[in-house]
Amino acid sequence: MLLRLSEVAMVLGDLTEAKDHIERAKTMVDQGRVTYRVEQGATEAEILLRKGDCAGALEHFERMRAFWQRHPARRQDHVSYACSCKARAYLCAHRYADAIRSASEGLAIATAGGMPKESIDNLGPLAMAYEGLGDPWNAMRTWKRFYTMRDSANAALADSRLTGAMLAADFEQQQLADSLANAEQRRRMVLENEAVVAREKNRRNVFLFSGIGALVLAGSLWSRLRYTRRSRAAIQKEKDISEGLLLNILPEEVAHELKAKGHADAKHFDNVTILFTDFKGFTEASEKLSPQELVEELNTCFKAFDGIITAHGIEKIKTIGDAYMCAGGLPVPASSKPVGVVQAALEMQAFMVARKKERDALGKPAFDMRVGIHTGPVVAGIVGVKKFAYDIWGDTVNIASRMESSGEVGQVNISEATYALVKDEPGLTFTPRGKVQAKGKGEMEMYFVGYA
Repeated sequence: MLLRLSEVAMVLGDLTEAKDHIERAKTMVDQGRVTYRVEQGATEAEILLRKGDCAGALEHFERMRAFWQRHPARRQDHVSYACSCKARAYLCAHRYADAIRSASEGLAIATAGGMPKESIDNLGPLAMAYEGLGDPWNAMRTWKRFYTMRDSANAALADSRLTGAMLAADFEQQQLADSLANAEQRRRMVLENEAVVAREKNRRNVFLFSGIGALVLAGSLWSRLRYTRRSRAAIQKEKDISEGLLLNILPEEVAHELKAKGHADAKHFDNVTILFTDFKGFTEASEKLSPQELVEELNTCFKAFDGIITAHGIEKIKTIGDAYMCAGGLPVPASSKPVGVVQAALEMQAFMVARKKERDALGKPAFDMRVGIHTGPVVAGIVGVKKFAYDIWGDTVNIASRMESSGEVGQVNISEATYALVKDEPGLTFTPRGKVQAKGKGEMEMYFVGYA
């Protein structure tokens, strides 16, 4: 019961109460009043995981998996579930390769045993691990399989509930028929013996009033249950909306840290690739457009940029007027590589070229764009209390901005530091520009990059 109470407390988000129940259970074990099997440590592991103690949770989950692996019953569903738990602990510690290995093992066991629930348990961590490694193709493929299996499971559950409701209705109809038959039998008894009729009549009255009372009580309890369910659903809906808004403002890892600790620590990153864009002639074009048309055109371009960088695992930092800024290699260094940022920049320029042709054909003004990229160290964190935002600082940001302003329309201009990291990548071609004067930085080596 204490273990179940701890699970309920976790569902309600009260980790302190959940931990108290676990400690009470351990005390009973120490006193020799009950036994405590190792796999029951899953509840304590979940508490540690939610508190951010990745190593502690992993240790418990590993013991749980080992227990079921050598258990005489060989419960493969428990082994598969333990693998999924280990994968979540590895994700907590950003050990994505280990998470993939553990979740893949659990998924193989679940697939071989025809266990849909355990398959779903392992597919979720597996998809998140692929995202962490910057492998969007496998992540998308795994998420698709996850949602397909989950929707199928939900449909099966709905079918079973419908079947249960139909069986219940049939049972109630049979009860009604039986009641009518009993009533007929009692009526015959009434005709045979007046004294028996009187007693039966009194007994029926007692049952009638008791039944009415039971129905009223049941109706009251049902209404209360429905209200409670609606309230919980409304709370969950609001929670989901808040969660979505927070993840739209902050990177997922930073958002989780903020919720867990109440604040997020600033962090230093050695190799971050920053991309800046800017529209040439924006002021002149804006004079030919109404305010609504101007905002709609900016939104069209920036929405396209959002989709491009998301596909490459790049983090959007902010927009400043008509400028767009994003960075690869944070908050998870493995989320993207410098070549991915360069490829995203080329895709952005390709979109702008196609957009300009489309606008020119309609006789409407269009934007031309410069793009600059530089790689180096930065500090990243959250600033402010009201309308807080995730931002980055350092000379790397300034140099990336100079790469953009020193570039040319339709080109992607990269620094020597970025060039050194992507020069051997297949499918790219580079045009050396030599030393170019950059405002406030003197002369700097720059390169135009394009598709081979």
